[in-house]
Amino acid sequence: MKKYLVAFALTLLTVAGVSAQEPTKNILDISMVLVEGGTFEMGGIETYGEQCYPDEFPKHTVTVDDYYIGQYEVTQELYKFVMGYNPSHFVGDSLPVDNISWVDAKTFIYELNKMTGKNYRLPTEAEWEFAARGGRWSKGLNYSGSDNINDVCWCDGNSGRKTHKVGTKAPNELGIYDMGGNVYEWCSDRYAIYKAQEQINPQGPDYGKARVMRGGSWRSESRNCRNTYRSSEDYEARILNCGLRLVMDY
Repeated sequence: MKKYLVAFALTLLTVAGVSAQEPTKNILDISMVLVEGGTFEMGGIETYGEQCYPDEFPKHTVTVDDYYIGQYEVTQELYKFVMGYNPSHFVGDSLPVDNISWVDAKTFIYELNKMTGKNYRLPTEAEWEFAARGGRWSKGLNYSGSDNINDVCWCDGNSGRKTHKVGTKAPNELGIYDMGGNVYEWCSDRYAIYKAQEQINPQGPDYGKARVMRGGSWRSESRNCRNTYRSSEDYEARILNCGLRLVMDY
């Protein structure tokens, strides 16, 4: 039997109120959440006023198809198993991997896919925001799962200036953990200013070195952990407070 023959469990979670679980101990048994596709207004929420930044506008109508997204951020345990080393500044198997570039994230996914025969990838920015908002089950909350940041995010005000074990805060409406705070998460898109036109499964622009990061981190102020907040960095830059979350087509 091949060394890497494993059973994959795709946890189909589509309702709120999922209880917290330990990340699975079979390293390659990656817990994924089904996000049923839909149409939403992507961008800043006017009711949160001055918290929003200019690049969160204009709001625009976006439709995404069904997809799976990681219930947890990629841990150091998984990253080490696949890549053979751990680049993280804060070290611990159950902590999210950090200190990686967009290129590092893509390389990890390439090696993971070779190992497993799966087709994992980075989320598009639209997929990331739709999932963070709670998809079809969205309650219109400011953070992913709550209007109280301390319920769902490890951020500057409560993290002790470090990352924390994945899945220890409350989940959002879809049962997804840590989409705000802990570490930023790379998206596949190049960064660009929003356009007002309606879009279906947008992939971002064709040119540019800056790649989108979403979600805020352990050292972010609350304003930067909101569902609609956007950030970006050069695709080759290793970012101390940035990791990744996996997505797979339905």
